[in-house]
Amino acid sequence: MNFLMNPVLFNTPAPIFLPLFVMGAMLWALARQRPGDLLHPGKLIVGLYFFMSLASLFFSADLAPSFSMNVTWARMFGYTALLCITLIPIFIIDRPDGRRVVGHKLVPSLFLWSSPLILFSFIYLMPFAISVIYIQGFAATRYNLNSLHKSVLPETFFTTMAVATSSYYIIFALLLFVALVRKMGMIRIIIAAVGVGLVFVHAAVFGARDGVVWAVPALLLGLWVVSPGLRPRTRHRVAVAIILLISLGIVYMSLATKDRFADSTGGYASGTVGYFGSQPYVFSETVDKLTLFYGPANRFPLVAQFYGGQEVRRVEVFQWSFGTFLTDFYSVAGWPSVILLSFAFTIMTTGGLLWCKHRSALAYTLAVAMYSQFMIQGVFYYRLGNLPGNLYHISIIILISMIAIFFPDRSPVRKSARWPGVPGSQLCPDKHTKTIGG
Repeated sequence: MNFLMNPVLFNTPAPIFLPLFVMGAMLWALARQRPGDLLHPGKLIVGLYFFMSLASLFFSADLAPSFSMNVTWARMFGYTALLCITLIPIFIIDRPDGRRVVGHKLVPSLFLWSSPLILFSFIYLMPFAISVIYIQGFAATRYNLNSLHKSVLPETFFTTMAVATSSYYIIFALLLFVALVRKMGMIRIIIAAVGVGLVFVHAAVFGARDGVVWAVPALLLGLWVVSPGLRPRTRHRVAVAIILLISLGIVYMSLATKDRFADSTGGYASGTVGYFGSQPYVFSETVDKLTLFYGPANRFPLVAQFYGGQEVRRVEVFQWSFGTFLTDFYSVAGWPSVILLSFAFTIMTTGGLLWCKHRSALAYTLAVAMYSQFMIQGVFYYRLGNLPGNLYHISIIILISMIAIFFPDRSPVRKSARWPGVPGSQLCPDKHTKTIGG
């Protein structure tokens, strides 16, 4: 009853309810379309946006005293419509043929390429993460970043390479499950697990808490691809491991929230409701107050290197608050940029998924992973909007294209729910492939 009588809820601007109703409708439609596919990436993505929209009902002016809270129907309609447009690809995502993904002949090469990068990134970033957690603290680190524009990381080529490697965590999660299914040895399993853990290390270096928000969906995506080929006992172990990871992540986020927000104006509410529910307000505030647009320099520095442009310093609270990736797109050049970038992203993603779906199971899986990564991180902001992130985007698109062109499959997408011959059958005619499960 206290929840229903919450005064903040009754003072919520009416336009804020629009994203909630639309995301709820999309989640219902997706559930009807995929009734038995609980791990479908689209359900997770839309579920996160629905939860964000629900949390926004409890966001108040006390959590952002500098905000005008002037939320209009026009802004929320544009915000919601563009969200829906970028979510269109989820309705064409099917489960890839996990047998062909797991048994693909490029898998050993992917491990050979990624293992040294994972180890380098972990060794390079870990001392900085330890310094933030045990010495400098999350609050001081975020203050230095937001107010002083100072990072604990030096601006070097090695930093760019280490941070860019951590962006591949969703690919490393897929390799982790491939290693488990193919029984590729404990060393490769541990290296792939460290690769997934890089997202925690990278987040800690910047005083952020969102590593668990990124890692869990990545693991669920990998499980979604290979789950039909896992024995029940193995699936149970994986489920227990993910639940344990979520539990540890909650503890980690709680401690980080206490460090960052215990002495803030809004207290713990700033780090919870303000963390998950500020997005539509930040978008509206950006549309209302942003007058000096960033151009490509802030979020597309790779483009800015060719066309010039200086990075704009963000000094207002709304400029470095979470407003989804749409706020970052809007900050480039206003409504023209957010509309153009949203449509371009949707068209390129949809076309890429359809092309890969009929070419290669591995390329298709990586395309689904890249889209899922963008949208899940986009719940908060365009996280790949830096030089390492831009390089990651380019490199993964090149990798997907090369696999689809030079290593095509006959049937990248399977219609059957389970792999035939489980347990104990061969995955694919590949000399590296062993048996399914474990």
